[in-house]
Amino acid sequence: MDTRGYIERIKDNLLFRKKKIVIITFFFTICLFAVSYLFINYNLKPVSDEKIQVAFEVEEGKNAKQIAEILKEKNLIKNPHVFYLYAKWKGYDTRIKAGEYILSPSMTSQVILLKLVKGETFLEKVTIPEGSTINEIARIFEEKRLVKKEEFIKEAISKNYKEKFDFLKPIPDNATVEGFLYPDTYFFPKNRPATYYIEKLIRRFQEVYYGIPEVKILEEKLNMNTLQVVTLASIIEEEAKIDREKPVISAVFHNRLSKNIPLQSCATVEYILNEHKEKLTIEDLKKDSPYNTYLYKGLPPGPISSPGYKAIIAALKPEKNDYLYFVSNGDGSHTFTSNYQEHLKAKNKQGKNNK
Repeated sequence: MDTRGYIERIKDNLLFRKKKIVIITFFFTICLFAVSYLFINYNLKPVSDEKIQVAFEVEEGKNAKQIAEILKEKNLIKNPHVFYLYAKWKGYDTRIKAGEYILSPSMTSQVILLKLVKGETFLEKVTIPEGSTINEIARIFEEKRLVKKEEFIKEAISKNYKEKFDFLKPIPDNATVEGFLYPDTYFFPKNRPATYYIEKLIRRFQEVYYGIPEVKILEEKLNMNTLQVVTLASIIEEEAKIDREKPVISAVFHNRLSKNIPLQSCATVEYILNEHKEKLTIEDLKKDSPYNTYLYKGLPPGPISSPGYKAIIAALKPEKNDYLYFVSNGDGSHTFTSNYQEHLKAKNKQGKNNK
């Protein structure tokens, strides 16, 4: 018997078997990876192509596993385990931010995860009407569930923003930024501090106001600073119901300022009273406050509301006229006069007792 040949055949057979095992193992591993890849890839794909919007809230303290389970319950992802493992693999599992999101089953898990990590929360539409006071603006933010009214007002003091906005420096530190919360439509994320929203409104004012051509030249021509212009614009905003009359009313107030005559604006008294009244009483007009322009000459200490663009332009560019008085016609328009006798006639004609 050829012992050596027999041993060689055994060796060849063992080597063949080893090679076979290696090849089988290799192909099995490849298949396993392929199946795993297809499984993971499938479960990261959108649940459906239905492009509906779903509100989804990530609560403070929820971990990635819990969030994945809730996403599955909302039918926003296919597999919570795959979602969680993918998040952990990417290092995103500890970086998900709390807040309200707008998601869709048509989004991939990767897109959803990135939104949660970036904090791309649902943006709340906030509209600030022209002529809104700081109290009214704070109420709007509370109604939108962005920040409590008391917290908004507490943080809306000038010293919090003077380092970023030089035009606020003339305002006393503990005075509010009344007038500089620009009226506009905004889209805000939730779960931000009050200072975040307030700064956005002030920055919008800065963009609009200093975007007016030659605004500094106009201020110098009027011998007014930004605070004074905005204060006057806020009074114009409250007094003028028709846009075309804003430059005319502005001229009345500028004329009174130049002649050292009290502005006698009912709007400033209503600001003190914190209410709108169709007719002010003698007692109302006697309210002792630096904002009472019946008792004190010149401009009040600060704005009485947030003026819009047209009121600001009117304050900077008053019409050229010699009017000193105006009285309401009852339809939003006014009758303008240059002396007190004409003013009395206009009042008698309208049967009003406004100015």
